[in-house]
Amino acid sequence: MTLILFLLLSFAPAQQTDLCIIGSPLQNQYVAQFNKPVLTEDETFLRKFREFQAKQSLIETVGDALEANPFRGLTPKFRLPSVKNKQHISKNLIECSLRRVPIISTTKKICENTDSDLLEPKNLEFYTEETPCVTQSMVDYIHWGFNEALRCFSNDLDEVGRLIIYKKINLESSFGFFFQSINGTGVAQVIPKDIQEMLKEGYLGHKFLKTHIEKNPTKCDSFSDLFKKDILINSDQKIPQCQFISMGDGIGRSYLAGVALYIYYRSYHPASAEKILSYLGIPKSNSVQYRNMRSLLALGMYNKGPGTVWDSVKFHFQENELLRKYKKSPQHAYNKLRQKISNTSFYVYITELENIYDKTVDRKGRCLLPQPQQQVVKNQYK
Repeated sequence: MTLILFLLLSFAPAQQTDLCIIGSPLQNQYVAQFNKPVLTEDETFLRKFREFQAKQSLIETVGDALEANPFRGLTPKFRLPSVKNKQHISKNLIECSLRRVPIISTTKKICENTDSDLLEPKNLEFYTEETPCVTQSMVDYIHWGFNEALRCFSNDLDEVGRLIIYKKINLESSFGFFFQSINGTGVAQVIPKDIQEMLKEGYLGHKFLKTHIEKNPTKCDSFSDLFKKDILINSDQKIPQCQFISMGDGIGRSYLAGVALYIYYRSYHPASAEKILSYLGIPKSNSVQYRNMRSLLALGMYNKGPGTVWDSVKFHFQENELLRKYKKSPQHAYNKLRQKISNTSFYVYITELENIYDKTVDRKGRCLLPQPQQQVVKNQYK
């Protein structure tokens, strides 16, 4: 059997060269992190991806070799197992997003350190004007990681919810995991306050997330080891940002905090979007209008926090004000909610999120942004 496998693999197609699809080849620090031969214990998320990729690659290679080998009639037939990452959001959407200039495009950070270095800075992090190189294989990683986060919360996210989270990331970072804005960091642009809420022991958000991962061990498997490690905070109470940017665990940690935060604000926070709808007299249901109103408020909380959204709602509405209107016509209640909050700061954010998405892909999900020239865009985000 070993001889047969050797012969089959001998006919496998060769891999192609992995070039930058965006960014400067000179800023190749993240490429080096991604391709390093031996991973440390601080790089559990990248290790999960390599395990997934190795299984998938072996199965695909053996399958291709079975089709191509000249001894096909002499070898036994067997069914190959399936190893797939369910694509809630397609790779095409991720790659398309990487082509656009996000709203936080001013600061790009290079992190050459791992978690173990973070409490003792060693000049291993700095800012750059040039866009770091992102290869096709790294896009595979970014795509896999995002869908793993969606899979972890698949019981709480329908197609609309998954697309909302994509739209948020598309607006803020365009899946550029190396961005650091004034507040937000990494691919999901989570701010320090929310980072502690979701990932620091002792907070309600952390308790929610811990319970969720424990109840969904299979779906959340890629994040289980990562989540067990508490985030690091320096002596001056600042959170080292590279633990949300680096290739090893940074991308996974940012995805986990970002997706979990949306679910938490929407349904589980003490002042959640569902609590607001209850205040307005709207009973929880699975109707399209209820889900749209809930998403509208949750996005506002994502942008400005629960307190700001609650203050705006209480300023514009009396308790149970939408009860009759919702019973008569859920769509009219939804329209009334949008109308009354249309002058708030978080509503501007929501409309921008929708506008940018409409400029990124068409109604059929096809990319509207041009392919980068010569496979390399040195200063795409300048």
